Amino acid sequence: MDRLLEPEIQILLNLSKGKKKRIEIAKECNIPYTTLIYLIPKLEAEGLVKEAREGKKIYVELTEKGKEKVNEIRSRLLKELGVSQ
Repeated sequence: MDRLLEPEIQILLNLSKGKKKRIEIAKECNIPYTTLIYLIPKLEAEGLVKEAREGKKIYVELTEKGKEKVNEIRSRLLKELGVSQ
């Protein structure tokens, strides 16, 4: 996951705002829902996100490892833009 526009990175950055339903993530990241359904288990296997059921709704949220990854992504982006932190 080194390219900034990769869907996985978009998903992680989107989830940094808080837990969301899968359809919300797909719409906000402009990623086809079918692609999202493929990527969520991949991100779960990497320990970056987890799905949690609340009643009938299923939410996706960042794990601690996922939050660390988001911080790395943001730091790298700021560095590439020449912005000091």
